[in-house]
Amino acid sequence: MNILSKYIYVLLFLSSIVKGQNGSSELTKRFSDITEKATKGYTDIEPDYRILIKLCIEKKEYNIASLCYANLGQMYQRKGNFVTAISHFKKGIELGNQSVMKSGLASNMGALGTAYQEMGFSDESSDYIKKGISILEKSDDEDISKNITLGNLYSVLSFLNVSTTAKRISKADSLKYRLDLVQKALKYYQKTPQAYNKRSVGYINLASVLQDMERYDAAINALKQAFENNVRKNPRTYSRIYLGLALCHQGKQNYDSIIFYGNKFLKIGDKNDYEGQLAIYESLSEAYRETNDIELAELYDNKFLELDHKLNKNKLKSVTKEYKESSREKKELDIRVKLITYSGGFLLMLLITVIFYQRRKYKIQKKKFQNFRNGLTEVKHTADREEPKVNIKMTELIHNETEEHILKGLEEFERNSQFIKKGITLGGLATELKTNVRYLSEIIKKHKADNFTTYLNTLRINYITKKMETDPLYRKYKIGYLAELCGFATSPAFTKIFKDVTGMTPSSYLRLIEEEKRKDK
Repeated sequence: MNILSKYIYVLLFLSSIVKGQNGSSELTKRFSDITEKATKGYTDIEPDYRILIKLCIEKKEYNIASLCYANLGQMYQRKGNFVTAISHFKKGIELGNQSVMKSGLASNMGALGTAYQEMGFSDESSDYIKKGISILEKSDDEDISKNITLGNLYSVLSFLNVSTTAKRISKADSLKYRLDLVQKALKYYQKTPQAYNKRSVGYINLASVLQDMERYDAAINALKQAFENNVRKNPRTYSRIYLGLALCHQGKQNYDSIIFYGNKFLKIGDKNDYEGQLAIYESLSEAYRETNDIELAELYDNKFLELDHKLNKNKLKSVTKEYKESSREKKELDIRVKLITYSGGFLLMLLITVIFYQRRKYKIQKKKFQNFRNGLTEVKHTADREEPKVNIKMTELIHNETEEHILKGLEEFERNSQFIKKGITLGGLATELKTNVRYLSEIIKKHKADNFTTYLNTLRINYITKKMETDPLYRKYKIGYLAELCGFATSPAFTKIFKDVTGMTPSSYLRLIEEEKRKDK
């Protein structure tokens, strides 16, 4: 799933608006007002939802109460609190089952599916979303929420991992399947004349799939449709459109357009949209580098790393900014020899600091590079690692034959480079090895790495670094393509994991390899 896709699907249910419910129009209006506040970026709306839930239960308006729980759960899911989110979705399902109308029940089914998808349970995720669609399509609901919710559900379904261990689906077939789903979603949105914003979202989702299919012109046309349907001029919708346009033009290598739309996104974009910002920082860095503006390219490289690791601004930049501001003030005064001397001394110290910082940074990166090359970060066997904290009771239950079977399966998994396929989950691998998740998790912890995610990520990074070193073509590929080649869904995710494993960014690693190759010649 690319950055734009991921960003869209986590917002789908949060912006659900229900009108014309069978029941209290006052409660429906209150729900719509609260949800409208959420779409405009208000954060302190949880108490409003909880008061409304209490009122709805008293008046037996279970469908509206169920929809409230769906939106509350999505709020917690965006914060990464899946335990609380899932608890809310299940409460929403419980209330939705008590209602004659089924949009609330279906919304919670779909929301629970998205939560399971993010947690890596693809099969369970797909089951819940499809069940939500089936329930709603068979219902007698006649209000607009039925069409909007079905549009949401089909949109979410379009961004799930399609391939399973039982059935392998090619990338082309997967994209055709996704395209069919987003087009179904858009048809449901179009059945509701009032739902302009939802149609905008539908066209943005359509553009995302077309972008993955490398049909960039068609994706751009879809984003233009999204722009025209944003009649309420919602800033968050505009920001997603500009994000999509920047990514489309990145695929077309129209660097001036990337810069134009990237900066428009940054001007009006949601400050909490970290995924969107990371994508734009990376796109702008590439665009400025290709247009030979190295200074701005490095600026956005730094912004990417700062945001990705949630660090404070670089101290050296702060010193530089402070110095420039101080210099401007001094120009307004009568510059005397003493001030010039002090300024010159400060500038010299700053220059020395910059040189020292850059040399120190280079030495640290070189050391990390050598350490990684020496195999210090490989997936290690038990003899090379600290004693793992395995579940003793569980390991005692695993027969030696079963353990040996799983280890042989993992060896084949590694030898055949199956780990570079996208969408691999612990559950999927367990099924392929004909074992269960708990056994596989314990064997990985005992023999390979601390957990499945670390094991998978390290295999992927080791694979791509080896390709970088042995095949000159890999040193010419863009970061986004390298990410795709080793199984990562997005280049920002790849960059973060690459730095976690090797201690440096992919671009720094490539630069050091090239430097080493030149010395060898």
